[in-house]
Amino acid sequence: MALIGILFFIFTATCVGASSFFNESNTESFGKHGQQSLLQCVVKTREEAVDMEINTVSWTKKGVEKALLFFYEGKTTLQTDYMFAEPSWNSKNMNVSLLITNTMVEHAGIYICTVETDFGVFKETTNFTVTAKYSEPTVSSVLGKITQNTNGHQKGAASREDEKSDSTSKIVAPVVVIGFLIIGLVMVLLYLRRRKDGHVTNNAREEQEGEEEKGLRNKDDDRNLV
Repeated sequence: MALIGILFFIFTATCVGASSFFNESNTESFGKHGQQSLLQCVVKTREEAVDMEINTVSWTKKGVEKALLFFYEGKTTLQTDYMFAEPSWNSKNMNVSLLITNTMVEHAGIYICTVETDFGVFKETTNFTVTAKYSEPTVSSVLGKITQNTNGHQKGAASREDEKSDSTSKIVAPVVVIGFLIIGLVMVLLYLRRRKDGHVTNNAREEQEGEEEKGLRNKDDDRNLV
């Protein structure tokens, strides 16, 4: 019975000692499409853990069976687009951060960094989010209406709506301009016609008045002859 108590005490002390050097934490990280991204994972220890050496490093992603990066017995196995953030990393280096060399949308997800040493296990979970990379916006004006178009990686519906809006604007603009020209031409023709009709009416009126005046003169002449 005393032996069992001693063994339990040794096991408890070992567990407490290991947990005092290592912890498990959750973090968030963000990256941009087409650029490098860093997922940090640094083993945090107390001063008592001197000359500590890493035995195993494993970077995994939820939903992916195979490890993205795996270090064991001095050998490192890497998947495409993944590597240690420090190229000259060795087992004495507590910084086991992961570098994604060419970030894509599908790289988003939950990553798990697991490190095993002689003193215990360190585990850190990172929720990685990928944002799109946009270029500078361009602003164009169509008949006084300002529209803004942004090139880059955009998701389905919004991109299609922008393309439809641009196509509609390109079609509507010439039609509206031609319509204004036709209306203006019609108004000019109507104005010239009214002006011409008014001129003809004035000439007819002057001729009529001249005939009437001539008739009156003839009557006066006839009376004078009588």
